[in-house]
Amino acid sequence: MIKRCLILLGCVGVLVACGSSKVVNEADEQALQAMIDAKSFEIISQSAIPQNTTAFTALANSGLLAPGDTAGQINLIGNTNYLKIYGDTISASLPFYGERRMGGSYGVRGAGIEFEGVPSNYEVKIGKRNVREIRFSIRDKEQQSEQYQVRISIYPNLSANINVNSTHRTSILYRGGASKTTVN
Repeated sequence: MIKRCLILLGCVGVLVACGSSKVVNEADEQALQAMIDAKSFEIISQSAIPQNTTAFTALANSGLLAPGDTAGQINLIGNTNYLKIYGDTISASLPFYGERRMGGSYGVRGAGIEFEGVPSNYEVKIGKRNVREIRFSIRDKEQQSEQYQVRISIYPNLSANINVNSTHRTSILYRGGASKTTVN
């Protein structure tokens, strides 16, 4: 009988220990919400996760990617990139890895995802586990025929994901961190 009680207590202890040990700090929650309400923050990405296609996998297997990079994840540390929200304006300069589905125009300076302006359909929602989800549509800075559907997820610990769907390219996900910024 004592053995059964000890086993039962051990199982309960394991279940309790396996439960969520992360307690959301109320101060962090308020700081995150204030940052989003003020529309004054930026996200710097540490990695890009391109859509896995046969062509991109063949490119990765050819050895053209940097050491340590794979078709599933590209390291962006040391690669200048950002997504900034300041007031009603959103700007981004993100490197693109993937396939272009529609031809680009002549004289386009960069091959990355670049936009700046006031987005359409801007909305902010609080999702599961207090994740702030920001969604909007915006046109490319150089090629106005290309439009992006952007979904940003910012977690209470300020880690962030940026999911970009394009009318001309395969989709791509960026992972990084958000921080408050003051942009004039």
